[in-house]
Amino acid sequence: MPLDFYPDLAKTDDPSSGFALTVYSPRFSTGYFPQRNRFTVLVETHSWKEYARRVQTTLNTIVALAELVAAQGAEWLKLCKQADATAQRLGGTDVTLDYVTRWREPTRAGGATNERDDTDARIIEFRGYAYTRTESAISGGLVTAYDPKTPQIWRVPMRDAVKPLLVVKAPGAGYVVPVAFAAEIAPRLEAHGVVFSTQQQRLSAVAAATFRAQRVNFGTAPFEGRMRVQLEGTWSPQAVNIEAGALFVPIAQPLARLVTALFEPQAPDSFAAWGFFNACFEQKEQMEPYVAEQVAAGMLADSALRAEFNAKLQADAEFARSPGDRLEFFLRRHASWDERYNLYPVLRADTPL
Repeated sequence: MPLDFYPDLAKTDDPSSGFALTVYSPRFSTGYFPQRNRFTVLVETHSWKEYARRVQTTLNTIVALAELVAAQGAEWLKLCKQADATAQRLGGTDVTLDYVTRWREPTRAGGATNERDDTDARIIEFRGYAYTRTESAISGGLVTAYDPKTPQIWRVPMRDAVKPLLVVKAPGAGYVVPVAFAAEIAPRLEAHGVVFSTQQQRLSAVAAATFRAQRVNFGTAPFEGRMRVQLEGTWSPQAVNIEAGALFVPIAQPLARLVTALFEPQAPDSFAAWGFFNACFEQKEQMEPYVAEQVAAGMLADSALRAEFNAKLQADAEFARSPGDRLEFFLRRHASWDERYNLYPVLRADTPL
């Protein structure tokens, strides 16, 4: 049966859990093309159907879409041009880069949970099949077995109340990629058709914004060959020097939504999320603990610093219990501390370069 939603079970392999609508991120075709101001159609036929039936269904879909293009293509093209023109005015406005349903509330450490919250759920009648769920002697978990000869109406929750999870304000002018990463990022922008330019001369004390991560959560294992990372932090205004060879990616272009999805560090499929800048979030050098103890002891001679340290001990129980965090308190205030640690290398600019 054709559906107006993707039948994604809210709980893996448990039909009684019902369904939860997912807004797919740009790594998926259905999430990517909206960033280019276009709709996309994913034709997905089910493996239970005979091969000839699946081929015929796909053919029918393609032919139907071609007929729609013939009938409405001129109007669609006009709407596409309007969408591209609207995207070029995205600078300085709020852009939603990620979404969530009530069923999959986010955790602060990243990743979704499946804690039941049916506040916004509605009951639907879904045409499924009879099934059983029995404990497996192999895995020890419940295994679902369907009976495709016995149709059955499931009365299950449908959770399609989607809300924004990540909303950012697009930069007024665009993003600046420093020289150190230009050679790696430029070919990828070209592959997407994103407009950018290369800075021909050095600029001093440019008003920009920098993003520093307060929390960095690396994945526990590589994913598709890359170590993904989730960042929490804020943008702050700062005067910076921009070297010749840096890339300027303007927001005033038809692919403005894709640009924000690629360069906002907290976006789910940004360059940062896919690990292109992981070196910026790795601490390179640090003092051995016995040296750090001596350095911290000397720094405690500063009465203001000592008062700040004691106040934090009283106010933050987790900090007080962590020897590493207590030593880092002093190391972050020492002249040897790397000021660029956890600093996202891409800049936001509100005025064109």
